[in-house]
Amino acid sequence: MRRWDGRSWTGDVRPLPEWLRTLRLSPGPAARSGHSSRRLWAASAGLLALGALLMVIMAGADADDQSRIGDEVFLRQANERCARADQEVVQPNSEPAESDFRRVEALAAGWEQMVADLRRLEVARPDQARVDRWLRAWDHWARLGHDYARALAADDDAAAQEVLEQSRPSKHEISRFAYVNGMNACIFR
Repeated sequence: MRRWDGRSWTGDVRPLPEWLRTLRLSPGPAARSGHSSRRLWAASAGLLALGALLMVIMAGADADDQSRIGDEVFLRQANERCARADQEVVQPNSEPAESDFRRVEALAAGWEQMVADLRRLEVARPDQARVDRWLRAWDHWARLGHDYARALAADDDAAAQEVLEQSRPSKHEISRFAYVNGMNACIFR
């Protein structure tokens, strides 16, 4: 038998007592050298450093977001225009007496007008491509709105469902751009 001093197995040994020889005992842990604990610390420190590096890289990816723009004037004006469109188009056309076809057609026309107004806003040159991509997503959304209205007018549920499926990427792109840039009025609810 070997004695454990609380930190390691000692060189202090004695023979197994007779009564203990009938039991099957495990040999116990092997004696550790100072090298193995140093390796454990080095491996732990290396993994922590790698984790920290990955966090820095991921945080940097948010700062480089492809949708973020810096033109605060455009962002404020665009957000105001989206809020006005919500009041002019979305809210008044939610009356239950109006047919779904006419309501959706009015929404699509309202979105087209809003996009035309957004295109007239000045945008800082470095942000122009990102804003253009966002406005193209709005164009696609409005076109699909008209397609959806036609499917409703024709009472074609399959076509209406297909248009809804096609609209998801545009809706996501529009809302993501608005969210990243703090334009809450332009986010679909």
